[in-house]
Amino acid sequence: MPDPHAVADLMLFYVEQGCSLTAQYGNYNDPFYTALGNNFNKAVKFISSNGLMPDYSARMQRMIKSVECCGYGFPDTLWDMYYEYVNE
Repeated sequence: MPDPHAVADLMLFYVEQGCSLTAQYGNYNDPFYTALGNNFNKAVKFISSNGLMPDYSARMQRMIKSVECCGYGFPDTLWDMYYEYVNE
């Protein structure tokens, strides 16, 4: 069984790289943001269900803040997903 921290780290790394691309190079098309949002939702759900929120909360917040100027509504979607699980 893989270490939950390693899985969470990999899941967030994928989304962080996508967020980095959009922050550096500007907006992409809707499927790009949909894929990132879907993967972020899976990551935050996994993190929450494994009791890892205290370990990854600050990292997720930094990542979302890094894209607040990108993708119309994208950061709001990520914040909604984050807050859905952070208070469980």
